[in-house]
Amino acid sequence: MLKKVISLFICFAAAFTLTVSSFAQSGGAEVEAASSIPLYLKYYYDQIGKDGQEFFLKMREAVINCEGKATFSKDMINNLTEDDIQKAVELLICHDPMAFNLSGVDYDPKHLTSLILKYNYKKETYQKMVDAYEKRVDKILGKLTDDMSTYKKIKTIHDSIVNTAVYDLNAKNNGNLYGTLVNKKARCVGYAFTFDYICSKAGIRTVSVMGDGNSENQAEKHMWNKVYYNKQWYNVDVTWDDPESNFKKNLSYDYFMISDKTMFRDHTEDNMSFKTPKASDDSKAYYKMNKKYAEDLKSAKSILKSSINSASKNGTTTVTIQCASSSVYQKFFEYLQGQDVYGVLSSAKKNYNKNLVDNVYNYSPNSDQYTVTIVLFYKNTSLDKYFVDTNKLSSDMREALKANGIK
Repeated sequence: MLKKVISLFICFAAAFTLTVSSFAQSGGAEVEAASSIPLYLKYYYDQIGKDGQEFFLKMREAVINCEGKATFSKDMINNLTEDDIQKAVELLICHDPMAFNLSGVDYDPKHLTSLILKYNYKKETYQKMVDAYEKRVDKILGKLTDDMSTYKKIKTIHDSIVNTAVYDLNAKNNGNLYGTLVNKKARCVGYAFTFDYICSKAGIRTVSVMGDGNSENQAEKHMWNKVYYNKQWYNVDVTWDDPESNFKKNLSYDYFMISDKTMFRDHTEDNMSFKTPKASDDSKAYYKMNKKYAEDLKSAKSILKSSINSASKNGTTTVTIQCASSSVYQKFFEYLQGQDVYGVLSSAKKNYNKNLVDNVYNYSPNSDQYTVTIVLFYKNTSLDKYFVDTNKLSSDMREALKANGIK
């Protein structure tokens, strides 16, 4: 039976290398955390049989404490079903942010009820890394106040992760909390596990979801989250809300608190052994909650005007609007390519901010989520205020901005 565990571990590690890395809680909390189920695991843990749950807890405790062996009773091993083993191993390898240090599992022929566990780091190194990322976690938790709504707490956690990390497929530890919060470089697994972990510490229930992200007609393995709020589940994709962009202000909410119907426009679930919770409500999606959601072209124009006016008052540089359908999105996208927007900018400049540039703007579309982000510019500012790498600007854009005092 334990040979089955090894084969499953190898299978998961080979097929889902995106999910193997993560970190554990620190110091004195280790044993308590290992013997209890954090909120980010409970939904899937409840889908495992009783014997499988006991097996999972034993193995998890050994891994968290960096023990060389995980030992089980003969009765436990004999009572395990293949489904129990499948789910227990999958939960540990693919969904547990605390299993980061596990690098391999071997069978002990001398002890038929034991597994030999191998690790990426010595326990001392591991603990230093845990302590380092825990300090960053505590800083984010420190932003959450007692009078904050749960919705705002979820948003604060989401924003803090996006504003900390940059997407980097090649960085070391990019699939765990240390890489995401300390090295500040992450891939989808790092983003998702970090969101899971911090939400759980804040008393907010989540799950990680495995599947594909379909961008520009190309599917790739991906991980995101579902979060439980007000008796409903919602999708949150922190990775795709931190888009790779040359604009500095690129925090997005295209994938924040949305339903499966909206999410599945460009995502596909493939959670293997576990059933994921259904997310059927779109009423808490960010753009709807903040009145940036247009049902038709007329409302899109109205929202654009009020948003540009508000942005110019505050000196902010980005405005994002979401359309209700593909047809509305196409009409709005065509509108943005016309001349009318310059009139909106000119009015905002006259009435709210004389430094607003009214003859140059930029926009970035997401055709899958029907959103458009408009970038505004202000005179007497620097290109560095807007762009990560100014060398990537076209000569025409550079000259247009230079003519307006932006160098």
